[in-house]
Amino acid sequence: IETGVGTGSGILVEGGMVLTAAHVVWPERDVRVVFPNGAERRRARVVAADPISDIAVIDVSAMAGLPSPAVIGDPSALEPGSPVFLIGYPGETDAFPQPTISQGIVSRLREWNPVDWSFVQTDATTIGGQSGGAVVSASGEVVGLTNFLLGGEFGLSAAIDDVEERVRRLLSGEDVGGLGDRLPPEGGEVTEDVAVLEHFYASVAYVIEPSVFVDVVTSVRSTGEVALAVIAADSFIEASSADGEPFQEVLFRVSLDAPHFIEVRSLGIEAQEVTVRSSVPMVRWVDEDDGQALTRGETVAGSIDYPGESDWFTIELIKGQAVTIEVDSVAFDPSLTIDTADNFAEAKAFDADRGGGLFGWNPRVTFTADETGEFLVVVEDLDLTGPGAYFVTVEN
Repeated sequence: IETGVGTGSGILVEGGMVLTAAHVVWPERDVRVVFPNGAERRRARVVAADPISDIAVIDVSAMAGLPSPAVIGDPSALEPGSPVFLIGYPGETDAFPQPTISQGIVSRLREWNPVDWSFVQTDATTIGGQSGGAVVSASGEVVGLTNFLLGGEFGLSAAIDDVEERVRRLLSGEDVGGLGDRLPPEGGEVTEDVAVLEHFYASVAYVIEPSVFVDVVTSVRSTGEVALAVIAADSFIEASSADGEPFQEVLFRVSLDAPHFIEVRSLGIEAQEVTVRSSVPMVRWVDEDDGQALTRGETVAGSIDYPGESDWFTIELIKGQAVTIEVDSVAFDPSLTIDTADNFAEAKAFDADRGGGLFGWNPRVTFTADETGEFLVVVEDLDLTGPGAYFVTVEN
């Protein structure tokens, strides 16, 4: 599976559908699909994506010459020590590649509690490009879909029975995770837009889809201090400016055939108006997480939508009231900040990895309010890899 950002792998199942990882197809809605027998579709449509479970579905049912679909097995029958094979296309650059196979053993089955999701953990050596590929048992049945590769040392693959059930619900039109597909909006039509940044943690983002080798100029005029950046879909910062001047402008030449993101981020505590301009059409990406209210005893799902993005939530607390908040993600390494909108000093609370989780990187903060009022709960991606879903839990 090929996008303007990179390549990944997939599994052909009944009905002419290809299952893969959501981060493989991101940020595209149409991708190139190539099979081992040479069958190719240059623009296959992504018909469903779920950032929480990191699965996506590509429709290739109209293609001629499709190979036989994969045979699906039962991952619950796997015992620790069972041999498995990871099949995919790691690090491919050929136009018509052939899959590779790496052998390993099942280390254990792991559960991700927020969504009752099972993973098959294997010790097979894995590298980029294998995401979305198949984990196959010794009898040749697919038992997992490769999602997360940890430093090339081991991999976590979604149990195929959980994947099938979630795909069935996605294809029926259900918003399984409550986040939608979180793919970038399309159809930029404006070259100028006005937005208001409420506080220090606020930002506004736009999607542009310029042609390769085109020179793009973006600018921001603000009533306060802001930072301007253009971020490519592969996380590379194409251009940036944070000199604090009322007018800032950057120029870059497009080298990646994929969406780019214009981000304007506040650097001050006062609300301010910004006017954003681009030499190519843009569309605002409305952040559906920002400003959501949290309450005690509640778990809320959110998503880092593009590399470098951050989300902020609100919670009302009374002076002296203590609250414990944890962020859980398997897609990226999150951090957690608690602060107020008018605090220009050091944040009131911060953590990166006290909470545990599947990889031991969940942040967890127990915070006692030093005043009565509204506090901000800010989630960021420490490694700036994005995108990825997460859960924020406010313990009761």
